[in-house]
This record gives sequence, C-alpha cells and structure tokens, in this order.
Amino acid sequence: MEHIAQIIFYINLACIMTHELDAIHHHEWRILPLTSWMNEVWGYRVFVMAHIPLFATLMATSHVRGMQIAVDVFLLIHVGLHWLFRNDPENTFNNRLSNLLIIGVIPFASGHLVLISMI
Repeated sequence: MEHIAQIIFYINLACIMTHELDAIHHHEWRILPLTSWMNEVWGYRVFVMAHIPLFATLMATSHVRGMQIAVDVFLLIHVGLHWLFRNDPENTFNNRLSNLLIIGVIPFASGHLVLISMI
C-alpha cells in the first residue's frame, strides 16, 4: 500500500508541475496578488524564477511524509483558490486541459491523504 501511495503522490507532483507549465501559458502572474501589480516582464520573470526553489524543495523533500501531507493539502486549497479567482478578468484557465490539471488532483490528493493515514 505504501508503494501505491508513493505513486499517487508522484502523480500529484506531476499534475501541479504540469499545471504550472500551463500557468505560464495563461499568464497566471496577472491573477496572483503578489505579482498582479507588476508589469508583464517582471511578473513573468518573478513567477517563473519562483518555481526553481519551489520545485527543488518539492523534489528534495518528496520522501518526507509531512511534506507529502502539506502538498496534498495545498493542492486541495489550490483548487479552491482557482475557484475563488474564476471570475477574474485575467483568468484564462477556461479550457478542459487547464481544468483537468487544476480539478483533477482532488481524487489523487484526497486518496493519498487517506492512504497514508492507513499506513
């Protein structure tokens, strides 16, 4: 069961990282409160560069149970944040692929949380 939990967690990581690729296409920095005030060039740069330490930390700590729980919880909150910002005029995540990457983590993050609570 632990092996299955690991696979599900890696699916979660793959989904959020792929979503972030999609987020570059959709100029997500225009929506985020920390970058929405920046001009296009700086918003893009800050958004992209912020993902280097983020992804490095995620990969380096992916084996830590507490980090896995934090990622699962973040993914569920992340879905809520996208719902909250769904009417923002800068939000262009309005296609099936984008929605699949955002909403599709719900069963995986929830399932992973359930599985690791049983281990």
